[in-house]
Amino acid sequence: MINRLELRNFRCFKQLDISLKKFNIVVGESGSGKTALMEALFLLGGGSPEIYFRLRNWRGFSRIVGLSGTRESYQSLFRDLFYNFDQNSGAVLQSQDSNSGSRKLEISYGDSKEYGLNLEGPEPHAFTLSPLNFKWVVGGVVHNTSIFFKEGRFTVEGSAPVAALAYYNAINTTSFETGSAFSSLSRRFRSTSLVKAIASIYPQVKDLTLEIIGADTTLCVATELDERLPLGDLSGGITKFVTIALGILANPGGTVTVDEIESGFYYKDMPGVWAALVKLCVQEEVQLVVSTHSYEFLKASAPVLAEESIAKDSQLMRSEIDAKGERVIKRIPAHSLESATSLDFEVR
Repeated sequence: MINRLELRNFRCFKQLDISLKKFNIVVGESGSGKTALMEALFLLGGGSPEIYFRLRNWRGFSRIVGLSGTRESYQSLFRDLFYNFDQNSGAVLQSQDSNSGSRKLEISYGDSKEYGLNLEGPEPHAFTLSPLNFKWVVGGVVHNTSIFFKEGRFTVEGSAPVAALAYYNAINTTSFETGSAFSSLSRRFRSTSLVKAIASIYPQVKDLTLEIIGADTTLCVATELDERLPLGDLSGGITKFVTIALGILANPGGTVTVDEIESGFYYKDMPGVWAALVKLCVQEEVQLVVSTHSYEFLKASAPVLAEESIAKDSQLMRSEIDAKGERVIKRIPAHSLESATSLDFEVR
């Protein structure tokens, strides 16, 4: 479990030092830093600079990266990694956890002897292309990695041990990945826990299997119908629940983060969804960090988090912009969250 997270000069955070619990719900206005917090955890748990391009794609940028032949064009790809777009100051992400003890990621530009030569401009000129270095320090061991542009393409060098951490948002999961995760679970005779969790919320689901439809291996659902349905044809909410539940079951002892967890769920299903996810996390000893804009979700989750056996391990984290314009996070205990939502106080 990640017990503490520190950020410096990363995205919208100039400085952040927070404690995490087993169950964490992040709220706050748009632009207050919720997604940046999730991305910090994901980057810190990674092992290759390649994951930055995945984050970039999930934020809506094209998979195809084009450069105009200047250093400014090259560095513009990475400028939003740094607080206030200051690329001269490196970003530092650091955590304390129950596994490796400490994990640190330093992101900065390094020295380079490589030069780019732009011959297409009005005046040909050469410019240095400094690699972007990602230095992970895991349990005191340094792992130097970098990403650089050479001969018309990006190249990644080096790797670090990857943490047991999964990150989900509205667009970063494919049916292939979901099917692969279920296959791995099924081979180890562990799919029963998933089916029971689904049936506790969606009783129409009787079983899950992998079937070949066309040329694709697809996760399918048995219901009262005469044939199994592809999971995606049944319900967006069921599909999302299966995705998150698979992430929990595939990362025992790890951390699962979900951005905008309420997306796709019918509000009446939210109490059952949250209760089932918490039960799976307790079973698998998994830490959960989720963000939400939904008051219905907060009302549904508050009683579960306030249960005596869970309350001490739960908190609400409210991302705000203070009087100085800096992003800060306030921590609210689970019992206070339940009291606030029961009285319809606004806590988002």
